[in-house]
Amino acid sequence: MNEQEKQATLTAIRLLAATPKSRRRLKQKLEEKGYPSEIIKNVLTRLEKQQVLNDRDLALSVFQTFSIYRPSGRKRIAFEMEKRG
Repeated sequence: MNEQEKQATLTAIRLLAATPKSRRRLKQKLEEKGYPSEIIKNVLTRLEKQQVLNDRDLALSVFQTFSIYRPSGRKRIAFEMEKRG
């Protein structure tokens, strides 16, 4: 892993620590920070293999939040899922 890839990994972990993000949203954030697409792809793949990044868990969390803890209808749940990518 080269230096730029290490830096992209640290940035991704900091972003995920702040708020859970989907793969798509994290990719957008890393692109905004100017990392090359190949490095982003490698970082995202590594984080998924390590179970740090998991879209299924994020979707389940959003569903639970808006169906159990803050009861909402289907449209609100769909909106929140789309909002999070």
